[in-house]
Amino acid sequence: MLFVGASAGNIIGPQLFKSANAPHYATGLHVNLALFICIAILAVVGALNVRRLNIRHAHMREAMGKSAVVVDLSMESKRQLKERGAAANEIEGEASIGEHGFDDMGDLKNEDFTYVY
Repeated sequence: MLFVGASAGNIIGPQLFKSANAPHYATGLHVNLALFICIAILAVVGALNVRRLNIRHAHMREAMGKSAVVVDLSMESKRQLKERGAAANEIEGEASIGEHGFDDMGDLKNEDFTYVY
């Protein structure tokens, strides 16, 4: 997708910055500003969507009797885990977090999946 966008920009760019518009190139700058605003809006919409999906997964975990908050300890060092007295992704007295890690299910169906943003 990134390659397609870059290629489209390389095709459209020279059409927006014509020498007839020199030295201010108002048309090209206005189109660039509009596209930057669109990108900013899409980034905010994407972040809100990811947040909504994380909340939905938290509700799914609660409905299954799991904790709504997932504490991911997988990136902790062995020393840090030992200090906490924990093992990666395990919380005592609860269903194992990540039990569906290798199941053939998508991120929308896996209640333990959380999006990072």
